[in-house]
Amino acid sequence: MSLQSMLLLCSLCLGVLPHAAIANENSTPLRILTEHSFPASYLNDQGEVDGATTQLIRLLAAELDEAIHIELLPWARAFHTATSQPRTALYETALSDERLPLFHWVGPLKVYRLWVYGRQDHMTADSNADTLSQLHTACEYRDSIYLQHLLQLGFIPEQQLVLTVRKAQCRDMFLQQRVDLIIWNEFFAEPLKQELAAQGTELVKITPIDDVALYLAFSLDHSESYIKRWQQALEQSYRDGRMRDLYQHVFPEELIDRLEQLVAEPSSFTP
Repeated sequence: MSLQSMLLLCSLCLGVLPHAAIANENSTPLRILTEHSFPASYLNDQGEVDGATTQLIRLLAAELDEAIHIELLPWARAFHTATSQPRTALYETALSDERLPLFHWVGPLKVYRLWVYGRQDHMTADSNADTLSQLHTACEYRDSIYLQHLLQLGFIPEQQLVLTVRKAQCRDMFLQQRVDLIIWNEFFAEPLKQELAAQGTELVKITPIDDVALYLAFSLDHSESYIKRWQQALEQSYRDGRMRDLYQHVFPEELIDRLEQLVAEPSSFTP
């Protein structure tokens, strides 16, 4: 599914609950969940959830006079909680057809392309998308939405495909030459390139697998008007430069430009 199609479908999922199921949005703090994903979300030296995306969400909450409590949990637990408990939200959540009806969606917070990357020293002349699972090993974490792409390429869990608890473990295994392939964000490939260069090899771009849009996803008990207020506040932060102020020293310029271009095109951004 294309990014434009996902944004359009996202707009249709606002206000799907009857008013009887709406949360009491003014009396209880919003519980916002996330996972460790540096530099977007992580625990700082004071033991508080921090990071560029986290700071943006705190900024929006303050603007909306919204009481929030942000927690960092393993992704599977965070996802289960957000889909089973009222008055919750989850970030950075990748939008997909399967997930679309599970949440109200505010965003995107990021948009980027994922690629399958390999190590030059582990590649062969026959390495291409059709033969990857026959010649190489790959890694992805168990609850990743991107796992489906490796399955479609023919990888079998616990055979050519190593499953971990966290994405960072796959990165470590890739650098330690314990797996040949990894799915990675195109905007954050440079550190991997540098670490492989220090090992005397190169990072190889093999095949693109998806355009990804990450969101702040709210539990379905929230009202349409509530979701719209968050969406409008987010878009305004893109227009007035506050998102750029938080993102520019952390995320690549191309990512920031892409978000600013989306908000300049209401037909593709407005929920």
